[in-house]
Amino acid sequence: MYERHAVSQIPPMLAASCTPSHRTLESLAEGRGNCGMIYVFGDYELDTTLYELRYAGEPRKMEPRVFNVLAYLIQHRDHVVSREELLDHLWPGLFTSESLLNNCIMEARKAVADNGQVQRVIRTIHGRGYRFIAPMAEPREEHPPRALLCPPKSPWPPCHHPRSGWRPSHP
Repeated sequence: MYERHAVSQIPPMLAASCTPSHRTLESLAEGRGNCGMIYVFGDYELDTTLYELRYAGEPRKMEPRVFNVLAYLIQHRDHVVSREELLDHLWPGLFTSESLLNNCIMEARKAVADNGQVQRVIRTIHGRGYRFIAPMAEPREEHPPRALLCPPKSPWPPCHHPRSGWRPSHP
C-alpha cells in the first residue's frame, strides 16, 4: 500500500515531452503547448494531446486514470513496468489500493480489445509487472495545425452591420 497526496500536475509520463510552462492540466486542456504524441498500434491511436483513444478513427470512452495507465505502458514499452513504478508515476503521494490498479489494467485491456487470458496488447509478467507488447508504428509528434495558430487575414473588408458603426471609407 502507498500513501500519496494529490497534485495539480499532469502525470510525469505525459509531462516529459512538455516544456515547463505547459505542464498543468489546465494548460493542456486549453490546448497550450506541444506536448502530444500519437501512438499507433493496429487500428488504434492513442493521442496524448486530446487525451483520446481512437479505434478506426472513432473515439472510445475511457476514464482519465485508465488512459494514463495505457499511455504510461505504451511510453515505457521497452521494459516491464512494475506495479510500484505505475503507482509512483501515475499517483505520486496518493493512497491507492491494489484493486484500483487491477481495475485500471483490466479497463485498459478492454479498451483495446484485450483480456487477461489472451494478452495480445498488455502482457502480465507475474511477480514483475506489465508490458505493452502490441506491434507499433513509429509514434508521431502532434503539432497544432498552423491555421489554428495564425488564421489567414481575409482580403475582403469586414461586412457592414448597421449597429456596428463601421462604414467603408471611399477613396
